[in-house]
Amino acid sequence: MSPGPTLVVDLHVHSEGSYDGRAPIEVLLEQAQAIGLDAIVVTDHDTISQPLRAAVLAPAYDLIGIPGVELSTAHDHLLAIGVEELPPPGEPLGETIA
Repeated sequence: MSPGPTLVVDLHVHSEGSYDGRAPIEVLLEQAQAIGLDAIVVTDHDTISQPLRAAVLAPAYDLIGIPGVELSTAHDHLLAIGVEELPPPGEPLGETIA
């Protein structure tokens, strides 16, 4: 069996929807396209509205949009990739993963 296609993906991008991000979704998508990425995962802190928006807009930039979130758990931050609903923040890590 041959391996599938290789994709170049940035798995941890913050938008202006996160307290530590500044760029609008459109700018992130333009930049990702300009540097030759195939996909980005917008992982704003404890919010999913902008990551969901990025996933919807990504195909217009010839990108794969993957929603995610950098979730604050009771122990640390967890990158949840491919989620479409916000898990409750502040829970123990094991419960959040489940």
